[in-house]
Amino acid sequence: MEEIRFSKNNAKKFRNIWLVSLLLFVVSIIGMLSNIATDNTGTYFGLFTLILSLSVIVGSLSFVIWIYKIGNKIIKNIIKILGMLTGSIFFLMILWMILFRYAIVDGSSMEPSYKHNEIYLVSKFALKSSDPKRGDVVDYYFINKNNERMGRIVGLPHETILVASDELTVDGNKLDEPYVDWSEWTKGREENITLKDGEFLVLFDKRGGDMQVIKKENIIGKFIFKLYAK
Repeated sequence: MEEIRFSKNNAKKFRNIWLVSLLLFVVSIIGMLSNIATDNTGTYFGLFTLILSLSVIVGSLSFVIWIYKIGNKIIKNIIKILGMLTGSIFFLMILWMILFRYAIVDGSSMEPSYKHNEIYLVSKFALKSSDPKRGDVVDYYFINKNNERMGRIVGLPHETILVASDELTVDGNKLDEPYVDWSEWTKGREENITLKDGEFLVLFDKRGGDMQVIKKENIIGKFIFKLYAK
Protein backbone atom coordinates (compact mmCIF):
# COMPACT_ATOMS: atom_id res chain seq x y z
CA MET A 1 0.00 0.00 0.00
CA GLU A 2 2.81 2.38 0.86
CA GLU A 3 4.44 1.75 -2.54
CA ILE A 4 1.18 2.55 -4.39
CA ARG A 5 0.69 5.75 -2.39
CA PHE A 6 4.26 6.84 -3.14
CA SER A 7 3.71 6.24 -6.87
CA LYS A 8 0.52 8.32 -6.89
CA ASN A 9 2.20 11.16 -5.03
CA ASN A 10 5.03 11.14 -7.55
CA ALA A 11 2.54 11.26 -10.40
CA LYS A 12 0.86 14.31 -8.85
CA LYS A 13 4.22 16.06 -8.50
CA PHE A 14 4.99 15.63 -12.18
CA ARG A 15 1.45 16.72 -13.07
CA ASN A 16 1.95 19.93 -11.05
CA ILE A 17 5.32 20.57 -12.71
CA TRP A 18 3.65 20.17 -16.10
CA LEU A 19 0.87 22.62 -15.16
CA VAL A 20 3.40 25.22 -13.97
CA SER A 21 5.42 24.76 -17.19
CA LEU A 22 2.24 25.20 -19.22
CA LEU A 23 1.49 28.43 -17.35
CA LEU A 24 5.03 29.74 -17.96
CA PHE A 25 4.70 28.80 -21.64
CA VAL A 26 1.53 30.88 -21.98
CA VAL A 27 3.04 33.81 -20.03
CA SER A 28 6.19 33.82 -22.19
CA ILE A 29 4.13 33.77 -25.42
CA ILE A 30 2.03 36.70 -24.17
CA GLY A 31 5.19 38.55 -23.08
CA MET A 32 6.90 38.08 -26.46
CA LEU A 33 3.82 39.23 -28.37
CA SER A 34 3.46 42.22 -26.04
CA ASN A 35 7.10 43.21 -26.58
CA ILE A 36 6.71 42.97 -30.36
CA ALA A 37 3.47 44.96 -30.33
CA THR A 38 5.07 47.81 -28.34
CA ASP A 39 8.32 47.94 -30.38
CA ASN A 40 10.22 46.89 -27.27
CA THR A 41 11.75 43.63 -28.48
CA GLY A 42 15.20 44.47 -27.17
CA THR A 43 14.26 44.63 -23.46
CA TYR A 44 12.80 41.32 -22.25
CA PHE A 45 12.41 39.46 -25.55
CA GLY A 46 15.47 37.29 -24.91
CA LEU A 47 14.29 36.47 -21.37
CA PHE A 48 10.85 35.43 -22.60
CA THR A 49 12.49 33.28 -25.29
CA LEU A 50 14.59 31.51 -22.64
CA ILE A 51 11.52 30.91 -20.44
CA LEU A 52 9.64 29.60 -23.46
CA SER A 53 12.42 27.12 -24.29
CA LEU A 54 12.76 25.89 -20.71
CA SER A 55 8.99 25.53 -20.25
CA VAL A 56 8.76 23.42 -23.42
CA ILE A 57 11.59 21.12 -22.31
CA VAL A 58 10.56 20.75 -18.65
CA GLY A 59 6.84 20.61 -19.49
CA SER A 60 7.31 17.91 -22.12
CA LEU A 61 9.43 15.71 -19.85
CA SER A 62 7.13 16.11 -16.82
CA PHE A 63 4.04 15.37 -18.95
CA VAL A 64 5.65 12.22 -20.33
CA ILE A 65 6.62 10.99 -16.85
CA TRP A 66 3.20 11.86 -15.39
CA ILE A 67 1.26 9.97 -18.08
CA TYR A 68 3.71 7.09 -17.91
CA LYS A 69 3.10 6.63 -14.18
CA ILE A 70 -0.69 6.65 -14.42
CA GLY A 71 -1.15 4.99 -17.81
CA ASN A 72 -1.73 1.40 -18.92
CA LYS A 73 0.59 -0.70 -21.09
CA ILE A 74 -0.64 0.70 -24.43
CA ILE A 75 -0.35 4.28 -23.21
CA LYS A 76 3.13 3.54 -21.84
CA ASN A 77 4.27 2.34 -25.26
CA ILE A 78 2.89 5.50 -26.84
CA ILE A 79 4.63 7.58 -24.20
CA LYS A 80 7.93 5.84 -24.93
CA ILE A 81 7.64 6.98 -28.53
CA LEU A 82 6.73 10.50 -27.41
CA GLY A 83 9.71 10.42 -25.06
CA MET A 84 12.04 9.64 -27.96
CA LEU A 85 10.47 12.48 -29.94
CA THR A 86 10.96 14.83 -26.98
CA GLY A 87 14.60 13.79 -26.76
CA SER A 88 15.02 14.46 -30.47
CA ILE A 89 13.45 17.91 -30.11
CA PHE A 90 15.74 18.65 -27.15
CA PHE A 91 18.76 17.58 -29.22
CA LEU A 92 17.67 19.83 -32.10
CA MET A 93 17.24 22.76 -29.69
CA ILE A 94 20.80 22.26 -28.40
CA LEU A 95 22.02 22.04 -32.00
CA TRP A 96 20.14 25.27 -32.76
CA MET A 97 21.85 27.06 -29.86
CA ILE A 98 25.27 25.96 -31.13
CA LEU A 99 24.79 26.74 -34.83
CA PHE A 100 22.31 29.61 -34.93
CA ARG A 101 20.96 32.61 -33.10
CA TYR A 102 18.45 35.35 -33.78
CA ALA A 103 19.22 39.05 -34.04
CA ILE A 104 16.91 42.03 -33.69
CA VAL A 105 17.69 45.09 -35.81
CA ASP A 106 18.12 48.05 -33.47
CA GLY A 107 17.86 51.45 -35.13
CA SER A 108 17.83 52.68 -38.73
CA SER A 109 21.53 52.42 -39.61
CA MET A 110 20.96 49.51 -42.02
CA GLU A 111 17.87 50.89 -43.75
CA PRO A 112 16.35 50.52 -46.26
CA SER A 113 17.30 46.81 -46.45
CA TYR A 114 17.11 46.07 -42.71
CA LYS A 115 14.46 47.91 -40.72
CA HIS A 116 14.17 48.61 -37.00
CA ASN A 117 12.82 45.70 -34.88
CA GLU A 118 12.96 43.15 -37.69
CA ILE A 119 14.18 39.75 -36.50
CA TYR A 120 16.72 37.73 -38.51
CA LEU A 121 18.25 34.28 -38.37
CA VAL A 122 22.02 34.48 -37.92
CA SER A 123 24.27 31.54 -38.81
CA LYS A 124 27.20 31.14 -36.42
CA PHE A 125 28.87 28.45 -38.53
CA ALA A 126 28.56 29.99 -42.03
CA LEU A 127 31.89 31.81 -41.73
CA LYS A 128 33.79 29.17 -39.75
CA SER A 129 35.12 27.34 -42.80
CA SER A 130 35.36 30.32 -45.18
CA ASP A 131 36.21 34.01 -45.04
CA PRO A 132 33.52 36.70 -45.19
CA LYS A 133 32.66 37.98 -48.65
CA ARG A 134 32.01 41.51 -49.77
CA GLY A 135 28.35 42.32 -49.26
CA ASP A 136 27.84 39.92 -46.34
CA VAL A 137 25.80 41.42 -43.51
CA VAL A 138 27.29 40.27 -40.22
CA ASP A 139 26.75 40.48 -36.48
CA TYR A 140 30.04 41.35 -34.76
CA TYR A 141 31.58 42.35 -31.44
CA PHE A 142 32.28 46.07 -31.18
CA ILE A 143 35.00 47.13 -28.68
CA ASN A 144 34.32 44.08 -26.46
CA LYS A 145 32.01 41.08 -26.16
CA ASN A 146 29.42 43.10 -24.27
CA ASN A 147 28.73 45.26 -27.33
CA GLU A 148 27.37 43.94 -30.61
CA ARG A 149 26.68 45.62 -33.94
CA MET A 150 25.53 44.66 -37.37
CA GLY A 151 26.99 45.95 -40.61
CA ARG A 152 27.88 45.14 -44.18
CA ILE A 153 31.37 44.01 -45.18
CA VAL A 154 32.67 46.28 -47.95
CA GLY A 155 36.44 45.83 -47.69
CA LEU A 156 38.62 42.70 -47.67
CA PRO A 157 42.22 42.16 -46.50
CA HIS A 158 44.95 44.12 -48.37
CA GLU A 159 42.43 46.33 -50.21
CA THR A 160 42.44 50.13 -50.27
CA ILE A 161 39.00 51.66 -49.83
CA LEU A 162 38.04 55.26 -50.54
CA VAL A 163 34.67 56.42 -49.25
CA ALA A 164 33.37 59.75 -50.51
CA SER A 165 30.00 61.34 -51.17
CA ASP A 166 27.76 58.97 -53.15
CA GLU A 167 30.44 56.39 -53.94
CA LEU A 168 32.85 53.83 -52.55
CA THR A 169 35.87 52.62 -54.50
CA VAL A 170 37.94 49.49 -53.89
CA ASP A 171 41.48 49.69 -55.29
CA GLY A 172 40.25 52.44 -57.61
CA ASN A 173 37.16 50.57 -58.84
CA LYS A 174 33.72 51.93 -57.94
CA LEU A 175 31.57 49.47 -56.00
CA ASP A 176 27.96 49.06 -57.09
CA GLU A 177 25.81 49.43 -53.96
CA PRO A 178 22.13 49.97 -54.85
CA TYR A 179 21.08 49.36 -51.21
CA VAL A 180 23.08 52.31 -49.78
CA ASP A 181 21.57 55.56 -48.46
CA TRP A 182 24.05 58.47 -48.71
CA SER A 183 21.69 61.14 -47.36
CA GLU A 184 23.56 61.46 -44.02
CA TRP A 185 27.08 61.53 -45.46
CA THR A 186 28.73 64.92 -44.86
CA LYS A 187 29.35 66.78 -48.12
CA GLY A 188 33.05 66.88 -48.97
CA ARG A 189 34.01 64.20 -46.45
CA GLU A 190 36.47 61.56 -47.66
CA GLU A 191 37.78 58.49 -45.85
CA ASN A 192 40.70 56.42 -47.14
CA ILE A 193 41.91 53.21 -45.55
CA THR A 194 44.18 50.30 -46.48
CA LEU A 195 43.35 47.02 -44.77
CA LYS A 196 45.99 44.73 -43.33
CA ASP A 197 46.10 40.95 -43.30
CA GLY A 198 42.99 39.49 -41.65
CA GLU A 199 41.15 42.83 -41.52
CA PHE A 200 37.69 43.59 -42.90
CA LEU A 201 35.96 46.95 -43.31
CA VAL A 202 32.34 47.12 -42.12
CA LEU A 203 29.97 50.00 -42.89
CA PHE A 204 26.31 50.73 -42.30
CA ASP A 205 24.01 50.88 -45.33
CA LYS A 206 22.97 54.35 -44.19
CA ARG A 207 26.36 55.96 -44.69
CA GLY A 208 27.47 58.67 -42.33
CA GLY A 209 28.69 56.80 -39.25
CA ASP A 210 32.06 55.39 -38.27
CA MET A 211 34.13 53.05 -40.41
CA GLN A 212 34.71 49.83 -38.48
CA VAL A 213 37.78 47.66 -39.12
CA ILE A 214 37.27 44.21 -37.61
CA LYS A 215 38.96 40.82 -37.63
CA LYS A 216 37.29 37.51 -38.46
CA GLU A 217 37.38 36.36 -34.83
CA ASN A 218 35.18 39.35 -33.90
CA ILE A 219 32.40 38.18 -36.23
CA ILE A 220 29.58 36.36 -34.43
CA GLY A 221 27.68 35.22 -37.51
CA LYS A 222 26.17 36.01 -40.87
CA PHE A 223 22.60 37.21 -41.42
CA ILE A 224 20.74 34.48 -43.34
CA PHE A 225 17.06 35.40 -43.66
CA LYS A 226 14.26 37.35 -42.07
CA LEU A 227 12.20 35.66 -39.34
CA TYR A 228 9.84 38.52 -38.53
CA ALA A 229 8.97 41.87 -40.09
CA LYS A 230 6.53 44.48 -38.82
